[in-house]
Formats: sequence, C-alpha cells, structure tokens
Amino acid sequence: LTLIQFGASVPKFLDETFYIDHTAIKIEHSSFRIEPMILSAEKGEILFEAFAYFDRWKFDTLSMNAKTLQETQLGGKIDLNWMNVTGKASGQMLIELTQDDVYMSGDIVLANGSAEITMNEAPPSKSKKVMETKLELNLEIGEKTEVIYPNRNAPVFWAQVVPHTKFYVFVDTAMDKMEFKGDLELRGGEIMYVGRNFYLREGRLVFDANEDTIDPFVTFRAEI
Repeated sequence: LTLIQFGASVPKFLDETFYIDHTAIKIEHSSFRIEPMILSAEKGEILFEAFAYFDRWKFDTLSMNAKTLQETQLGGKIDLNWMNVTGKASGQMLIELTQDDVYMSGDIVLANGSAEITMNEAPPSKSKKVMETKLELNLEIGEKTEVIYPNRNAPVFWAQVVPHTKFYVFVDTAMDKMEFKGDLELRGGEIMYVGRNFYLREGRLVFDANEDTIDPFVTFRAEI
C-alpha cells in the first residue's frame, strides 16, 4: 500500500508541519506501519517512523517517533501557564495518540530562545478539552538562551542561561498535575531594583514546582 500524502503537526509545541509523500505502508493484521525514513524539514532532516493500530478497523492508537538529524533545529514552544518557553528545538520525541488523548515524551535541547516567567498561577479551566495531554520531557538548555521576568516589554530582570542546564517537565491535563524541576544558572543580564538598573553578574533560579506551588529559590549577584 502506498500513502499518497500524510501531514503531521503538533501546533501546541512545534511551528512546522511535516508532510510525507508517496510512502510505502506495511499492513499486518490490524496494524499499519511506516518504516524509518528521512523527512526534509525547513532547515535540516528528521528521522521518522510511525505505527497505527486498529480495533476491528476502528482507529485505536497512532504512535510516531521522530529524531532530528545533524544540526537540524525546529521552532519549539511550551506554555506552562506561569512560564512561556520558545526557541529552536532538537532531539528525539515520541508521540502517541488515541481518540481521547495525546502522550508526548522525549529528550530535547532548546537553544536560541527565551523563557518568560509570568508567574500566572490562575487555575486552568475545568471544562472538558477536545483531547487531554500528557507531556514528559527531559529538557536541556543550549546556547544563546535567556530568562525574563515577567515579560520582554517590561522586564524586572533578564539574564543569559549558562548552557547545558537540565530540566524535567511533566504535565498531565487529565489529572491536573504538573512538575517542573531544575536549576537555572545565570550569567550576565540586568535587574531593576528600587528604581535603578543593576548589572547581573551571576545568579540561580532553582525550581521544584508542582500544580500547587511554584515559588523558585532565587539568588542574584549584581552591581551598578
């Protein structure tokens, strides 16, 4: 069987949509499989494979595995309600979809980006979502990434993040659960205090956040 065209996107987390043209599909009993293949992205290549299972020809599960190759970077974003993260992402991601939910896990490096810490702790809406989401990521900060509070237009402080900082992110919308754990080492930036601007020589933001509390541990070393 040949798949004429297939489009895949995760608009909540990635800017790009990927298309597969004229690809062979293996059919075995109640499953469809796309063997590992290389997809062309806007700036690079992605190793991709997919598997779909049907229960009496009714869709049950779709599993997709994607890995960026060489120096490929994709436009990525994560909105945790209290922190908005954007940048260029690379790494490996597993995406599994059913009729009711989507599960995503992987190891991601985020570079050339920013994290705006809004500290908005307003509870999410309890209305039924179209699809529940479960996200589990090991996130590493790459080169040229900065952290800003509370936003870029009127920052109280901003700083460059020391590369190779690592975080763990877990979100489960069905259970209203969230975890965000990591230690941001900062070097170079600016902080506003008592109406004056100070040069931020170094600092740390230590997170051990969950759905009940965020409250990072903050240390700064600054000078006029």
